[in-house]
Amino acid sequence: ARIIMACRDISKAEAARKEITEESGNHNIVIRKLDLADTRSIREFAEIVNKEEKELHILLNNAGIMMCPYTKTADGFEMQFGVNHLGHFLLTFLLIDLLKKSAPSRIIILSSMAHSWSTIKLDDINSEKSYHSRRAYGQSKLANILCTRSLAKRLTGKHNIRPVTTDEGLEDKQHKLCNSRWAIVSDFYKLDQQGTGVTVYAVHPGIVRTELKRHMNLGLLCMWKVVRPFTKTTVQGAQTSVYCAVEPALQSESGGYYSDCGPSSCTRAARDDEMAQKLWELSCQMLGITWD
Repeated sequence: ARIIMACRDISKAEAARKEITEESGNHNIVIRKLDLADTRSIREFAEIVNKEEKELHILLNNAGIMMCPYTKTADGFEMQFGVNHLGHFLLTFLLIDLLKKSAPSRIIILSSMAHSWSTIKLDDINSEKSYHSRRAYGQSKLANILCTRSLAKRLTGKHNIRPVTTDEGLEDKQHKLCNSRWAIVSDFYKLDQQGTGVTVYAVHPGIVRTELKRHMNLGLLCMWKVVRPFTKTTVQGAQTSVYCAVEPALQSESGGYYSDCGPSSCTRAARDDEMAQKLWELSCQMLGITWD
């Protein structure tokens, strides 16, 4: 498969590409500059992809920043909301026609269990009146799930929503992939027809050992040391994204929230379709785009 690595730090990207090539034998990997904190960079990246690529089958919106001090993006958005939500929202908008042309194709949006930490503050979306790094991160992750639901409705055509209950254990191939068992109830859109052929999934990767924790305060870092034995490696943390990208059974589902290679539960706020629509409209307004 051809892989496009969209990265802000090109030197780190080169090191990662070398490692991937050595382990997989895949030399068809290209690096493109992308800074999700700058809409100009996002537009430049999307322009290159649309010009150079004939097909795009999987878009993995994986970048993120967590609990940073209050800062703003190049366009004046609160950093966590700007990168985690608006940056991916704009990128998906700019690549959606290529994804439709390449159908069947899939979009995976990285969210988090941290979506339960906050609500959407429509009257202070950039946290200018009051900023709490943990709640701002939670707002951005909640926005990811709400965006997934809204996008699924727009892409699937006819749909109906129903609760889905998994079996007590995952199917064999899921169990082997994640080495876990899961039993929950989750909402997603079941496709009545193919629509555009593009499906979308929100993912909680688990608590993964990455540099995402670099902005944590001393108290949280001490807590991290306690829970670290129960966290995931980066390979383990990637499994649900891989599952949502390639599992054939998911082709008839869209808009759901997944963890440990299966549907997962989310908060009532994350299932609020009225708020999802308001957030969609506000996101378009902030980015100066029209996406019906």
